[in-house]
Amino acid sequence: YPPSSLVGGEDSIVQVEITNIGYADAGPFRLDMYIDGQYEISWDYPGLPAWIYSELSVTITDGLFAGAHNIQFIVDATEVVSESNEGNNTRTETFTWTGTPDLEVTSIYAPSSLVGGEDSLFQAKITNLGYADAGPFWLDMSIDGEYSYSWNFPGGLPARNYSERSVTLTGGLFAGTHYIQFTVDATEVVSESNEGNNTRTVTFTWTGTPDLEVT
Repeated sequence: YPPSSLVGGEDSIVQVEITNIGYADAGPFRLDMYIDGQYEISWDYPGLPAWIYSELSVTITDGLFAGAHNIQFIVDATEVVSESNEGNNTRTETFTWTGTPDLEVTSIYAPSSLVGGEDSLFQAKITNLGYADAGPFWLDMSIDGEYSYSWNFPGGLPARNYSERSVTLTGGLFAGTHYIQFTVDATEVVSESNEGNNTRTVTFTWTGTPDLEVT
């Protein structure tokens, strides 16, 4: 039994009922749990009397990514109990978790030295903090409020993953303070759980000296 609402990234309590439908008591056995075919956890039972059932709850911490997932329980997983029917020890149910992506400009990297008139390499890290994959989107860069460059992410960005993009400012900038801004999902096509963290602006200072010339 799952909760009525399964949300990606949130704790989810799943309950399983084990029944001895035979007419003899069962000795000690083990119950295993799998999620999407991957082993998760086991419980040791001291046994189970005839025509008696037992219920057990387990919390899937932080939930799962949005989408359909297979939850499987195997009773007498080590096959130590001799049963009249060995074919009903496994049950698999498919449940669907809901969720939305959450794109964020996590950080902006710059060289340790920024000199006016010299090439400057910048890098932005984009992270999907959500528990659902993000579809295609654009990343924009602006300098001092003026549009500078864009990157297309045609494949989107999977849940809980990041990607980095780099750009070289050819010829650098004039000496002084400049504002470098990156905006993810610049065209606002991705529906997100948090639309307020798509833009990051960092202030950097270029050094330099004048060079007067009678031209």
